[in-house]
Amino acid sequence: MVTQPVGARTKELKMRSPRHILHAFAPVGSEPELVFEKGNGVILTDSDGKEYIDMSSVFACTSLGYGDKRLINTINKQLEQLSFMVPVALMSHVPAIEFAEALSDFAPKSMNHFFFCNSGSEATNTAISIAKAYWHYLGKSSKFKVICLMEGYHGLAGFVLSLLPDGQLKTPFGPDPAGIVRIPNYNCYRCHLKMEYPDCGIACAHYLEEAIDEEGEDSIAAFIAEPVHGYSGLITPPPEYWPIVREICTRRNVLLIDDEVVTGFCRTGKNFAVDHWNVQPDLMCMAKGMGGVYFPLAGVGVSDQVYAPLVDNVLMVGFTTG
Repeated sequence: MVTQPVGARTKELKMRSPRHILHAFAPVGSEPELVFEKGNGVILTDSDGKEYIDMSSVFACTSLGYGDKRLINTINKQLEQLSFMVPVALMSHVPAIEFAEALSDFAPKSMNHFFFCNSGSEATNTAISIAKAYWHYLGKSSKFKVICLMEGYHGLAGFVLSLLPDGQLKTPFGPDPAGIVRIPNYNCYRCHLKMEYPDCGIACAHYLEEAIDEEGEDSIAAFIAEPVHGYSGLITPPPEYWPIVREICTRRNVLLIDDEVVTGFCRTGKNFAVDHWNVQPDLMCMAKGMGGVYFPLAGVGVSDQVYAPLVDNVLMVGFTTG
């Protein structure tokens, strides 16, 4: 294999990058292996002019491709008309109103209300905050615990950082806050419970109810999970998993938070991954494909049920550039 030599400019850029940038998911101070300069469609071009096919949409987020003139022109037009306004306090703006109305038709039918933010981590954190606020305004503040999957991934900021699997990634950040309960993943190839599908009776799904029994139903606010595991290995659940989980959450008064940050917006062939099982979540986290990262855009879908007790109460969640 012939390796294209690295040009003098690229060598310089590789040295300059770590001087002032802390690169995520890499040893601090290490030089980047690649420095990109251009993008068009599915093609990325590095600082030496070498082209690459972006087979992973970077972190599963550039699903609309690079350099789409329709999007760029629309963004520029909006910047000229109104460059900033956030739907906070007693303010709103036309694009947010129109986008929320369109989302209510595109999302599962239970999703009719939306909170906008900047990233998947903000969306998952906000969904958990809304879940806790929901129970508080129903007079059940004791319901604050969150159940998650042992190898789930919901971001790297705030509360959801503590939902990471135990291990080296979490070590520098200290102990978990109170109220996190972990249960086994759905993973038929490497089953946490050492069972075989389908003779297992979908024990991983029913384990949710065991956790609720052990912790006490009056202490559990929500169960959060990805409909298909992303960074833990692109793992799909057995087909019975999500309907069972939905039934348990409904019967045991636990909110179901569907983390569609990676899988949403047609990444699995449906609008959202839960659509494959006709499951209606109580809260839905969305980002990445929501705007193809032409600008930071994420959101939380809120069902009518969760929305109702929040009405007329001040919801203390929000971000300046949300």
